[in-house]
Amino acid sequence: MQQAILDMDFILRVNANTGSYERRKLVSWLETDCSSALAAARTTYSAFRFASGDLGGARLTVATTRPKVADLVRNAHSDINAIPNDDVPPADKLDALISLGFEQGELGNLLDPVHLKSLAQQIVDENGNLPVAVRVRASIVNRLTNWLGILNAAELLAGEGSRETITEAKDTARDFLMAVRGQVRLYVASTHPDGERAKVLALYNFQPQRDPGEAQSLPLPAAPGTAAFNGGTRLLTIPDLPEHATSIVAWRQVAGAEPEQCGISDTNEVSVADVSPLVPGVTYTLWVTGHNSRGDGPASNKITFTA
Repeated sequence: MQQAILDMDFILRVNANTGSYERRKLVSWLETDCSSALAAARTTYSAFRFASGDLGGARLTVATTRPKVADLVRNAHSDINAIPNDDVPPADKLDALISLGFEQGELGNLLDPVHLKSLAQQIVDENGNLPVAVRVRASIVNRLTNWLGILNAAELLAGEGSRETITEAKDTARDFLMAVRGQVRLYVASTHPDGERAKVLALYNFQPQRDPGEAQSLPLPAAPGTAAFNGGTRLLTIPDLPEHATSIVAWRQVAGAEPEQCGISDTNEVSVADVSPLVPGVTYTLWVTGHNSRGDGPASNKITFTA
């Protein structure tokens, strides 16, 4: 599930940087399906991760998670309002805010749990449908999606709901995500004369088909430069993309647990909270690897951080 989330996240990043004149640019309905599938996967996976742990603190988690969701809703509201009027007219910013669920462009009563959840869900659902110039930053929407999933799970469990419901929702979202990812590969391949052998597939971290015995098109990525971490933004930064890498992947590990991929980027900085939030009070080891269609390169230096 983690890998599927990161794969789709990367596909949307590549598509956003693809010119509208390029044939491989995803058509609107497919881009919408990608965004919807990714949001559903993030929400249900965060819920599943919470439900797999101790259920005794579900009511406490509801109380502590609502303020996090409210803060991120405020961040989304401020993010659009902060766009310079020279770049986007105030009327267009107001239209964007209304599309995201802000009545008359105002926050409304975020202490009302029904209003808060409805507003947060609409931001997650509708942000990808807005013009690029007035979208809320992906880092805000991703964290909002993750915390909304935990809030949904905590509320269900606090009301004596079952883990099975959460698990079924996660599995359904995963299957939809994988199906849409397959559609993207077929679409990109169909826009190139080489089809499934088109090298352009590697730009999306898909492995192009090769004839038996043919060498791989790329070596594995080189080692990344020294990584630095900003605990406030949850971003790992390296000097540049490693040689042969099309993306970088963030990893995190809790003592005694397996490493998990937690973010992907096609720039020199990557979030460690793209797949699910860092749990407050938990100590993590963080690092970066370069990635391409063949796999991951060597790890960077490792950083310890307590959320």
